Amino acid sequence: MVGDQIRKMRKSRGWSQEELAEKMNTSRQSVSRWEDGSVSPSASSISELCRVFQVSANYFFDEEAADSKSVPVESVSEEHQEKKMASRAIQGKWLTIISAISFVILLIYCSVNDAEYEIINIDGYTEHDFTGILGSLLYYHLLWLAILLMVLMIAGCVLWFGSNKKENK
Repeated sequence: MVGDQIRKMRKSRGWSQEELAEKMNTSRQSVSRWEDGSVSPSASSISELCRVFQVSANYFFDEEAADSKSVPVESVSEEHQEKKMASRAIQGKWLTIISAISFVILLIYCSVNDAEYEIINIDGYTEHDFTGILGSLLYYHLLWLAILLMVLMIAGCVLWFGSNKKENK
């Protein structure tokens, strides 16, 4: 029964025993022995077969699943991909919203607590004079936080809108 299912799955994908053996990091002889029923695959081999063929272990042992004409490989993969993309879009949306709100709060804080930041060279002359929000970011050592929040907003937008693009295809 298990051997027949392995052979059926392998042939439905157009793979030779050698190709299946490569994908599983085992020998062609092992695959041949599983298919002819002289040896049963170990639990770890069944697990590897499930990964390679993208089916549950029930497929190899349940006669009803084996007799059904439709192998759920593509449909399960597509459903999983859709759920994954939807989850990424939601994560991206929240990452963008939270980092944007944090960035606005940081900018409000810096504009309320206005500070002047000067860079003075060795001769005692002012080289750069920063005022306003940039001066506050430098004075309070918050520039790193502003940059981090901008990167997080961009990453969130990529997740959010990148997932939507893939869903629309």
